[in-house]
Amino acid sequence: MSGPKVVRIVTHEEIVAICEGHLARLNAAADEWVRIGRRNGLLSDAEISATLSRREALRSLLAQGRFMELQKAVPDEISFLQADQEARIVGAATEMAKARSARCRTEAVAASILKALERRGEFVPAALRVALEDAAAGRSDGDAAISRAFTLLSSEKNTVISDNQRRLADALKETDDRQSFAQWLATQAGGVEDEGSTRLYFRIAELAVILGEGATTEFEERLRRISASEPSSRRALLMDSLEIDLAQAVARAKERTAVQSRLRMLAAELSQIGTESLAVIARAIEARVDDSLEALIELEKEATLALNRSREEAAAQAKRQAVLKGLADLGYQVSEGLETAWARDGKVVIKRASQPDYGVEIGGRGDSGRMQMRTVAFRNAGLPAEEARDQDAEMIFCSDVAKLQTRFSEAGGEIVIERALPVGAAPLRVVAETSDDKNESLRERAPDKIRRI
Repeated sequence: MSGPKVVRIVTHEEIVAICEGHLARLNAAADEWVRIGRRNGLLSDAEISATLSRREALRSLLAQGRFMELQKAVPDEISFLQADQEARIVGAATEMAKARSARCRTEAVAASILKALERRGEFVPAALRVALEDAAAGRSDGDAAISRAFTLLSSEKNTVISDNQRRLADALKETDDRQSFAQWLATQAGGVEDEGSTRLYFRIAELAVILGEGATTEFEERLRRISASEPSSRRALLMDSLEIDLAQAVARAKERTAVQSRLRMLAAELSQIGTESLAVIARAIEARVDDSLEALIELEKEATLALNRSREEAAAQAKRQAVLKGLADLGYQVSEGLETAWARDGKVVIKRASQPDYGVEIGGRGDSGRMQMRTVAFRNAGLPAEEARDQDAEMIFCSDVAKLQTRFSEAGGEIVIERALPVGAAPLRVVAETSDDKNESLRERAPDKIRRI
């Protein structure tokens, strides 16, 4: 048995609210995973169906009352979806970079052939010139145009045609036993690109997968201009500058999408709570999700603060209501408006019906989850303490606390005693009642020996 005590309280309502928040975040994360995957063609219908099935299985844990399992499994599933999305993005960027590399090689070959024809003074039909220019600018695949151009270049032996170009011309001849132009280009290592170019292709592809093709236009044009220039120290500097700019753009894009993802999960949680004030914030997030990164970061701070404040207030109210209901069931005189007074003043004093000269004082607003509980005596402050009766009252209250613990546990919550003094270790606080028998007027006879939380 013990006297004054500090307890930590968790209510069933609070646990359910936490679980529902987790599930709301999971919904947003799964929606994001599907959206990004579908946009880049990274997901099959079977994969999407499997993920949605796992989500429903996790949701069923709430109905089954498996709260701890849910609180562990849902964050794990969210982490899995985010890691899987990142891995798919990298894979898609790798494949896209290979395609871009092949296309850039084609562009370089088309430009080189056109220059060779012009240097040679060969008449180039207008249609072929346009086709080669389109291929060099990346507007077409250029296979047929390059093959025709090599036919012109090969019409006479000429030193203008390099050994490389001759091999390409042979490869492009339309015979069944030859590789296609695309296949031939794929086998040419180190032709028109180097390791730096390969890194640039990957960065551009990564940015395209994250933000969409439109985000890479400027970078692709810069790379095309640099690649078309003659090798020089300036070209190397331009390549380095482009690589730095691309790395910064990719990093910023990743940070932005990460913030957007967190904001969408926040909006889902805010909407799930159901209050109008939080619904307004959720709608603001949805409306501003394309704002600048700096604005999104500030919005995330504001939304997180509002969500935490709402959770704390709701949890504190649930704790107060649960404790008062439990005490009322145990025979304490819980009057209407007592919960409001507790929230306002930070503590209340409640009489025990079977012992009207004793009661309990409960302190703490509940937002921290911790409360102070102690037995108090209702008597004239000038009267001497009745130690035996006071200790009996403490013993009865300790028994009541044990009953409260059982009730909370049966309801899915808990009361944990974190600190307690032995019975009789501290004199009971004496409370002098006012004429209207309200809780506002408290007068201490003994100092409070429990440190305030």
